[in-house]
Amino acid sequence: MIFFNVSEAREFLKKNSVVFTLRKKRREGHDLAVYGSYYKWKRIGDVNVKFVDEIRDLEHLKGYVEQSGFETVEEWMSKAHPEASFLYKVSLLESPENNPGTVFVEIRMLKDAPAITGSDMNVYGPFRKGRVYAIPKLNARVFLKHGLAVATREEAKKPTLKELFKGEVLNGYVEAAKVKPLIEEEDEMTTIECPNCGSIRSVEEWRRDAWRCRGCAEYLPYEIRSKYFKAEVFEEDERLRKAREKVERLLTETREALREARGE
Repeated sequence: MIFFNVSEAREFLKKNSVVFTLRKKRREGHDLAVYGSYYKWKRIGDVNVKFVDEIRDLEHLKGYVEQSGFETVEEWMSKAHPEASFLYKVSLLESPENNPGTVFVEIRMLKDAPAITGSDMNVYGPFRKGRVYAIPKLNARVFLKHGLAVATREEAKKPTLKELFKGEVLNGYVEAAKVKPLIEEEDEMTTIECPNCGSIRSVEEWRRDAWRCRGCAEYLPYEIRSKYFKAEVFEEDERLRKAREKVERLLTETREALREARGE
C-alpha cells in the first residue's frame, strides 16, 4: 500500500488521477493508494507507481510542483517526510471499484516482464517475478498464454509422469523414490520463497531442480516442500534400488570430500 495522508496530495490525485509525490524508499509498479493508518485505512484506488528521479536539490522539483497538489516547492517540502528524496509519478488506474466496465484479473508473475499498455490504455508494470498484479483480463490472457504468469486462483493441473520424475529421481534426489506429489490438494500458492536467500520460484521450477535453490544451492526445508507431497511408498524394483544406492554413495562421498577440504 502507498499512503496519502497529506490532504493536498490526496485530493489532487482524486481530482486529476495523477500526482507527483516524494517518498523515502524505492518502489515501483502496481499498488493500492490509501489514507489513514495500517490498522484502519480507507481506500483511494488502484494506482501505478513510476519512479521519476532522485531529488538532490529543490530546483529539480520546480518542474513537478504544478502536479503535486501544492502551490510552491517550499510548501511541498514542508509536508514531505524529512528523508524523502525519491520522486514518483502516481497514476490512478481504472479498477473494478473505479470503473465497473473494466474486468481485472490477479496474476502472479513467474518471470520479469517490462511495462505494458493495458486494454484500458493505462500503463501497468514493470512486472517482477513472484509478485501479484491486478491487470485487465485481456492482457492477463497474454501473460498466461506465454507462461509468464499464473492466475492466483488457478486450479492445480495433474502433471505427467515425465514431470513427476524428471527432477526428483533422475537428478538423484533419494526422497523422490519414496514419495509422490499430492495432486488432489496441489498448490493454491503457485510460488515458493527460499527461506535462506529469498529467491522466489514456481513449484514446477522447484520440482525440476529437485527442491534445490539456484540462488544459495540449499535444499528447500522439508516442512515447506512436504506441503506439496504426501508419503506413499513405491514398490522398489532392482533398477530403482541400485539407482537409490548409487545416489546415497555419491552423497556420502561428497560429504566426506567436503569435510576433508574443510580440514574437519
